[in-house]
Amino acid sequence: MSLEYEEEFVEKFLTKNKRERLLFELSSTKKREHAIGHFCHNTLDYIDENKIVYMGNTLSNSELIKKLRSYSMKSLVYIISWNENLDGSLMEVDKAINEIEEEGMASIIMLGNAILIKTEQEQGAAVNYILYSKN
Repeated sequence: MSLEYEEEFVEKFLTKNKRERLLFELSSTKKREHAIGHFCHNTLDYIDENKIVYMGNTLSNSELIKKLRSYSMKSLVYIISWNENLDGSLMEVDKAINEIEEEGMASIIMLGNAILIKTEQEQGAAVNYILYSKN
Protein backbone atom coordinates (compact mmCIF):
# COMPACT_ATOMS: atom_id res chain seq x y z
CA MET A 1 0.00 0.00 0.00
CA SER A 2 1.12 3.54 -0.64
CA LEU A 3 0.26 5.86 2.21
CA GLU A 4 1.13 8.85 0.01
CA TYR A 5 -1.54 8.02 -2.61
CA GLU A 6 -4.11 7.14 0.02
CA GLU A 7 -3.54 10.33 2.02
CA GLU A 8 -3.93 12.33 -1.19
CA PHE A 9 -7.22 10.55 -1.95
CA VAL A 10 -8.57 11.17 1.55
CA GLU A 11 -7.51 14.85 1.65
CA LYS A 12 -8.72 15.76 -1.84
CA PHE A 13 -11.94 13.83 -2.21
CA LEU A 14 -13.52 12.98 1.14
CA THR A 15 -15.63 15.10 3.44
CA LYS A 16 -13.65 16.58 6.31
CA ASN A 17 -15.55 14.74 9.04
CA LYS A 18 -14.68 11.32 7.54
CA ARG A 19 -11.01 11.83 6.68
CA GLU A 20 -9.22 10.91 9.89
CA ARG A 21 -11.21 7.73 10.53
CA LEU A 22 -10.98 6.50 6.94
CA LEU A 23 -7.24 7.10 6.77
CA PHE A 24 -6.85 5.13 10.01
CA GLU A 25 -8.93 2.26 8.60
CA LEU A 26 -7.04 2.22 5.29
CA SER A 27 -3.72 2.01 7.14
CA SER A 28 -4.88 -0.87 9.36
CA THR A 29 -4.59 -4.42 8.04
CA LYS A 30 -7.57 -5.43 10.18
CA LYS A 31 -9.79 -2.49 9.17
CA ARG A 32 -8.77 -1.97 5.52
CA GLU A 33 -11.62 -4.04 4.04
CA HIS A 34 -14.05 -2.16 6.27
CA ALA A 35 -12.71 1.15 4.91
CA ILE A 36 -13.17 0.02 1.32
CA GLY A 37 -16.60 -1.34 2.23
CA HIS A 38 -17.82 2.19 2.97
CA PHE A 39 -17.81 2.77 -0.78
CA CYS A 40 -20.04 -0.23 -1.49
CA HIS A 41 -23.29 1.44 -0.42
CA ASN A 42 -22.47 4.72 1.36
CA THR A 43 -20.24 6.49 -1.14
CA LEU A 44 -22.16 9.76 -0.97
CA ASP A 45 -21.69 9.85 2.81
CA TYR A 46 -17.91 9.91 2.34
CA ILE A 47 -17.09 11.89 -0.80
CA ASP A 48 -17.13 15.63 -1.33
CA GLU A 49 -20.16 15.88 -3.60
CA ASN A 50 -18.89 19.19 -5.04
CA LYS A 51 -16.16 17.22 -6.81
CA ILE A 52 -18.48 14.82 -8.65
CA VAL A 53 -18.25 15.27 -12.42
CA TYR A 54 -20.04 12.03 -13.29
CA MET A 55 -22.32 9.68 -11.39
CA GLY A 56 -24.10 6.79 -13.06
CA ASN A 57 -23.82 3.39 -14.64
CA THR A 58 -24.39 4.10 -18.32
CA LEU A 59 -20.83 4.68 -19.57
CA SER A 60 -18.88 1.83 -21.15
CA ASN A 61 -15.31 1.15 -20.05
CA SER A 62 -13.94 3.06 -23.05
CA GLU A 63 -16.20 6.03 -22.24
CA LEU A 64 -15.06 5.96 -18.59
CA ILE A 65 -11.43 5.97 -19.74
CA LYS A 66 -12.08 8.86 -22.12
CA LYS A 67 -13.83 10.86 -19.39
CA LEU A 68 -11.05 10.19 -16.86
CA ARG A 69 -8.41 11.18 -19.40
CA SER A 70 -10.21 14.49 -19.97
CA TYR A 71 -9.32 15.34 -16.35
CA SER A 72 -5.88 13.71 -16.07
CA MET A 73 -3.39 12.47 -18.64
CA LYS A 74 -1.50 10.28 -16.15
CA SER A 75 -0.97 6.84 -17.59
CA LEU A 76 -0.50 4.91 -14.34
CA VAL A 77 -3.22 4.70 -11.73
CA TYR A 78 -3.19 3.57 -8.11
CA ILE A 79 -5.89 1.10 -7.08
CA ILE A 80 -7.63 0.64 -3.76
CA SER A 81 -9.62 -2.58 -3.94
CA TRP A 82 -11.17 -5.34 -1.87
CA ASN A 83 -9.25 -7.72 -4.15
CA GLU A 84 -5.82 -8.28 -2.58
CA ASN A 85 -4.25 -8.87 -6.01
CA LEU A 86 -5.29 -5.39 -7.17
CA ASP A 87 -5.16 -3.45 -3.92
CA GLY A 88 -2.21 -1.08 -3.71
CA SER A 89 -1.05 -1.74 -7.25
CA LEU A 90 -0.08 0.63 -10.04
CA MET A 91 -1.19 -0.13 -13.60
CA GLU A 92 -2.29 1.45 -16.86
CA VAL A 93 -5.70 3.10 -16.66
CA ASP A 94 -7.27 0.90 -19.38
CA LYS A 95 -6.15 -2.31 -17.69
CA ALA A 96 -7.23 -1.06 -14.25
CA ILE A 97 -10.76 -0.25 -15.40
CA ASN A 98 -11.09 -3.63 -17.09
CA GLU A 99 -9.79 -5.37 -13.95
CA ILE A 100 -12.21 -3.67 -11.56
CA GLU A 101 -15.14 -4.39 -13.87
CA GLU A 102 -14.89 -8.02 -12.80
CA GLU A 103 -14.95 -7.11 -9.11
CA GLY A 104 -18.24 -7.31 -7.25
CA MET A 105 -17.06 -5.06 -4.42
CA ALA A 106 -16.07 -1.39 -4.37
CA SER A 107 -12.86 -0.23 -6.03
CA ILE A 108 -11.15 3.13 -6.34
CA ILE A 109 -8.84 4.16 -9.18
CA MET A 110 -6.70 7.25 -8.64
CA LEU A 111 -5.32 9.37 -11.50
CA GLY A 112 -3.87 12.29 -9.57
CA ASN A 113 -6.57 14.97 -9.59
CA ALA A 114 -9.23 12.59 -10.89
CA ILE A 115 -10.58 9.39 -9.38
CA LEU A 116 -13.07 6.72 -10.28
CA ILE A 117 -15.05 4.98 -7.56
CA LYS A 118 -16.96 1.86 -8.58
CA THR A 119 -19.50 0.79 -5.99
CA GLU A 120 -20.51 -2.76 -5.14
CA GLN A 121 -22.49 -4.40 -7.89
CA GLU A 122 -25.89 -5.39 -6.58
CA GLN A 123 -28.74 -5.59 -9.03
CA GLY A 124 -27.76 -4.29 -12.44
CA ALA A 125 -24.57 -2.39 -13.07
CA ALA A 126 -22.47 -0.85 -10.31
CA VAL A 127 -22.60 2.93 -9.94
CA ASN A 128 -19.49 4.80 -11.05
CA TYR A 129 -18.43 8.13 -9.60
CA ILE A 130 -15.79 10.27 -11.26
CA LEU A 131 -14.46 13.03 -9.03
CA TYR A 132 -12.13 15.84 -9.99
CA SER A 133 -10.11 18.24 -7.87
CA LYS A 134 -8.34 21.24 -9.40
CA ASN A 135 -5.49 21.05 -6.88
